[in-house]
Amino acid sequence: MLVSLMTDIESGRLTSAFYLASTVGWLYHQIGELPAVKALREAVADHPAGTTTLIKRALELFDAPSEPGYLSDHETPICCYAYVLAQLESDDASRALEYMAANVSAAHGWLGLLLPRFREDINAARNREAAPVSSVGI
Repeated sequence: MLVSLMTDIESGRLTSAFYLASTVGWLYHQIGELPAVKALREAVADHPAGTTTLIKRALELFDAPSEPGYLSDHETPICCYAYVLAQLESDDASRALEYMAANVSAAHGWLGLLLPRFREDINAARNREAAPVSSVGI
């Protein structure tokens, strides 16, 4: 199932959202609403092996060479994978996103603008984990 979802995301059928995007917020919302992205998030949420597979593929596409002066052919799947990684409570996923943030270039298109938003997701998840449990009425 994971391979099928990744194949769907990498097929190029999802790129229209990127061409229509006018703001980071709008694109962020659209990525989260894509059925393949939702399904991928669910497929890897509690499966470390699936998360590892996703991280490897995301970084493979991220590091793939692109034609100088042009966007990467993998802009859409990289952004979709980074979105999913940001939703996971995984140190490995966080490290992958940190690597992308440190090495992002103009060839990665929207990713450079989306990464700060993805970091917000990670920080929010960590804050939920670290929040003290309050005792109401004591």
